[in-house]
Amino acid sequence: MGSQAVKRRLAAILSADVVGYSRLMGEDEAGTLARLKAHRAEFVDPTIAAFHGRIVKLMGDGALVEFASVVGAVECAIEVQRGMVERAAQAPEDERIVLRIGVNLGDVIIDGDDIYGDGVNLAARLQAIAEPGGVCISGGAYDQVKGKIDAAFEDMGAQTVKNMAEPVRVYRVAGGPKSSGATRISKRAARPRASPTSATVGEAPTTGVARRDVFGKPGIVILPFENLSGDPDQEHFCRGLTHDITTDLSKFANLFVIAANSAFHYMDKRSTPQDIARELGVRYLLEGSVQKSGNAIRVNAQLIDAPTAGHLWAERFDRNSEDLFAMQDEIIQMIVASLAVKVTAVERSRAANRETDNVNAYDAFQKGTHMYLTQLDSSHETDKTLKESQKWIERAIELDPNYARAWGWLAYIYVNSWLEGWSGKESLRKAEEYAKKAVVLDPDDYDTHWCLAFVFFHTGKSDQAMTEFNNALDINPNDPNLIVEMSELLVSIGAHQQCIDQIKHAMLINPHFPEWYHWDLGWAYHHAKEYQKSNLELHKIVKPNNEVRLIMAANYAQIASACTENNEPSGAAEAAEQAAKALKQFLDKRPDWTIENESRKASFKHTEDEEHWIDGVRKAGLPER
Repeated sequence: MGSQAVKRRLAAILSADVVGYSRLMGEDEAGTLARLKAHRAEFVDPTIAAFHGRIVKLMGDGALVEFASVVGAVECAIEVQRGMVERAAQAPEDERIVLRIGVNLGDVIIDGDDIYGDGVNLAARLQAIAEPGGVCISGGAYDQVKGKIDAAFEDMGAQTVKNMAEPVRVYRVAGGPKSSGATRISKRAARPRASPTSATVGEAPTTGVARRDVFGKPGIVILPFENLSGDPDQEHFCRGLTHDITTDLSKFANLFVIAANSAFHYMDKRSTPQDIARELGVRYLLEGSVQKSGNAIRVNAQLIDAPTAGHLWAERFDRNSEDLFAMQDEIIQMIVASLAVKVTAVERSRAANRETDNVNAYDAFQKGTHMYLTQLDSSHETDKTLKESQKWIERAIELDPNYARAWGWLAYIYVNSWLEGWSGKESLRKAEEYAKKAVVLDPDDYDTHWCLAFVFFHTGKSDQAMTEFNNALDINPNDPNLIVEMSELLVSIGAHQQCIDQIKHAMLINPHFPEWYHWDLGWAYHHAKEYQKSNLELHKIVKPNNEVRLIMAANYAQIASACTENNEPSGAAEAAEQAAKALKQFLDKRPDWTIENESRKASFKHTEDEEHWIDGVRKAGLPER
């Protein structure tokens, strides 16, 4: 008999492996298997499907996946690692599932549904070289993806790998994945924002590249000031100082400023300035410490040029509490002068504008906002946390009745209380009154316009909301939370692509963004009819709420409908099954919810957008009445 010809083809191969799998199994076999299964079902497998990968086989702690496109394979690897880091952040350290991933483009031998050969072996060797949470790719794969995907790569040189005759050129994805976490209500703690007019929106690399190269302006991060007072109650003061300097700098159009909540990611980490700068894609860092005792304040601050690790300046400021704002202005002026930033007179005036001259009112406001931003996400008593935050903000207003930003935040909290169902329509009336008062008191504070925009959006006044959001953006074009806060309004008026672009740009400004960014991007993708991309974002949410389940059900239902139209019965059946599963999870918590309820709640400017949304949930099986 003649020998049968060996079947071969060129393929992109992804090899993944769980770090420390034997240890995890030894400590908790059942729990490890359950967690691994959940990660696969809820996130990894849907991500692979979204990038058109085929799972060839699973090997206990590893997986082998084939892609027709090497671009798809590398993008999938990056998305998986980013999502797994986010999911791991929600688990105890000893229960975290962390992956290594290798990607190769090479020749494979086909054996039924299986593949093997040097192309597969090299992918496995690359996976072994990768750092925990990292991705390594071969030189051949790099040649195909360079310049085509939103990532930066570091050349690791020629590597000698097991069972390979010649050294292999290896590249690693630079920067690593970003972690995040936040609840839906706490938008200011989590949301970034982007300029709608930026020409580079959605195009800039998110890791491993100094953003001056992308945006043409120096990039800086204000690291959290260390509390040396020995008093945990002074933590709010340190965070407030970090936030204020970040906010003041972000008002300068010729600076690229990393969001404060991304900076707080490094509060308890032992990272070098060079590591932080590389991860965030900036060149300059401001770091320092605060000692506060009675009326006396000592602040040490230093501006660092990360590539050289040199200090552009280092100063000690000994001040009394009443001189706090003058000290902040001095720090801002020193940074701007050192970086040779071109500043307009209007920008300088806005940066020097102070919300209050009353230090005690400022301190009360910082306590209230600190509580909202840091405790709301982790609290099981959201109502209690909101009320406590409200109490401190009202105290700030008592001490300074002309404190515009405090009035705006009071309005913001009133709307959130109404959204959670703890108050009636009267809260919205008061919120609008307080937000308008805030703008009258200080029309040059972007935060007051932001609060009024938030109120207008939730009272159905979309045109006024857009005006106020744009007013806020004109004053401060670099606050990422504001950018994403605006995204729901953009979806409601049908500006889907602008919304997607803004959120992506916000993710550049705030690399360690929270989970609800995925919600907003998934919502925007759904309305742009990019259902796979929508589900890809929503699957990254570790603890999805009921809203997420309903969007996913509508996505899968629309995918099933498209598969039916394209005569793809197997795809239609699989998507319909996923739609039914997501809808059941939704109805388990809201058994009384119907199309009629959803139609009454929907808020869209254009009839076709509302009809598209209702069509999706109807196809998913949501009852009419």
